[in-house]
Amino acid sequence: MRTPHSLCCAALAFLPEVILGQGFAVLDVNNIHARFHADGMIGLSPGIGQPNFEVPAGSGVHALFAAHLWMGGYDAGNQLRGAAVRFGQVGSDWFPGPLTTDGSASITSTVSAQYDRVWKVTSADVGLYQAYCACVNDPGCDEAVVYPGYQIPQDFTDWPAHGDVQAGQAYNLAPFLDANGDGAYALSDCDAPCSPGDGALYFIFNDKLAPHTESGCLPVGVEVQTTAFAYSGPDAALANTVFVQYRIINRGTLTLSDFHLGLFTDLDLGCADDDYLGCDVGRSLWYVYNGDALDEPCNGHLGYGPQPPAFGVSVLCGLHCDPDGTDHVQDSALVAFNGFGSGDGIIDNERHGLGHFMRFENSGGATGDPTTCAEYHNLMRGFWRDGLPLTYGGNGYGGTIPARFVYPGDSDPLGLGTDGV
Repeated sequence: MRTPHSLCCAALAFLPEVILGQGFAVLDVNNIHARFHADGMIGLSPGIGQPNFEVPAGSGVHALFAAHLWMGGYDAGNQLRGAAVRFGQVGSDWFPGPLTTDGSASITSTVSAQYDRVWKVTSADVGLYQAYCACVNDPGCDEAVVYPGYQIPQDFTDWPAHGDVQAGQAYNLAPFLDANGDGAYALSDCDAPCSPGDGALYFIFNDKLAPHTESGCLPVGVEVQTTAFAYSGPDAALANTVFVQYRIINRGTLTLSDFHLGLFTDLDLGCADDDYLGCDVGRSLWYVYNGDALDEPCNGHLGYGPQPPAFGVSVLCGLHCDPDGTDHVQDSALVAFNGFGSGDGIIDNERHGLGHFMRFENSGGATGDPTTCAEYHNLMRGFWRDGLPLTYGGNGYGGTIPARFVYPGDSDPLGLGTDGV
């Protein structure tokens, strides 16, 4: 049994030609080597069943088994729509590639195949290319002498800065450094990929290519432009951190109510058999730690040994709150506590932090794995599979005080997760 899966919220016929995100790359500029797939999967390589989130790099020990974006809400006809993937064992809800902008939010398998890759850049490569390009355009600089044998990285040449507007895609996709400010990506102008941090990955995925065989939800028409990046250097915190930025765009015409966004995380800290979960409400943080002072190998996975570390995930900048024309939000108590932008004098820039933290088990029953769209949506809203709320006390099931957060410890001193109790 692995540790119970955790979920943060601020998460049919199969078509054989559908691309399922076989493309991937590893972010490896600091003390973490993390695999990202073109369909949004983090860590796990579907079909292999092995973790690929190695911390520290080169140790063979992993802190995360799998992670993926979840979302869901109701359309105007009260139909539940969304996308949610755990391990890709029954197909997928997410697929590589951008959607059209004409309202149909469509994509073909051919386009999806073209985007079944993860682009990789480093700040060092960007700086070197810019210097090389400046030399090429300088009559007094001989690039063959100053940069002998230099070759432009393939990912620079193929950088998806612009979509195919003739096919209905958005013109601007991947961010880039626009050397001459003309809005068009061209290596001849010394333009280069935009690479936050010391190294970055970029990929685009959507929920519209095919039926959602994992959750059973109806699709929405969402395009997710993703940048994963990291910093190297002497700072211990940054050296052990990966940042993931999701730019989530509704390319369709649907307006969803009761919409929730979550990040499914199967946190396996080395040997997962004795892992414990917790969350820090004020920091919008959830984490895993070992149940004792020794993390032994188990189930074919290495452990962290004596004095094992903890590993956590934090919401740095969540979804925008609904605008209300003031410098606060409707449920200002929670958002002001762990959200962003409250009380800064700027109207309607508030963002949610950690709105719920939920768990479920590798089992059946009310506290087990979700199998339907409604059950995935329930978990994102802080409810169990059967629609009963997470409650304070015991194992969180069947109590009388509704709760937003699993295992908050003393991190919620105002009782905001339990309606002030």
